[in-house]
Amino acid sequence: MHSIATAWHNEPETCRIGVHGQNRSCALEFVPWVVDMRASTYLKVQWVHSDPNYPVLLYSEVDLSRYEIRKVEIFASGRMGYASEKESAGGSQLGTVPVPEAGEIARDPQFIVLETDAAEFEKAWQRATCERGGL
Repeated sequence: MHSIATAWHNEPETCRIGVHGQNRSCALEFVPWVVDMRASTYLKVQWVHSDPNYPVLLYSEVDLSRYEIRKVEIFASGRMGYASEKESAGGSQLGTVPVPEAGEIARDPQFIVLETDAAEFEKAWQRATCERGGL
């Protein structure tokens, strides 16, 4: 297997970024050269409606391309559903198109975008998956 570090080291003339010490001809001391394409952002959205068949609160973990990685749906009755790339329960499924930015979602009056973070998402994920017996 040809590692990224080896490929970078073997092509110093094209090197512009790297990890300090890998190639002394590079002028930069330290720049992360492997981008985590799975870096996540988190959304919490309240859906204002009165249909008991649809969730009233949605948590989404999205990747840099805005595709959902994991989702938790909470219904007015308290029932929870969840979905990941590996499994889903409670009728929840990951979206098949990129999730809009929070500002775009908030322009629709039936949605209220609420502040959240990774820790809150993980708590909701744990509640949903434990309720269903876990992943």
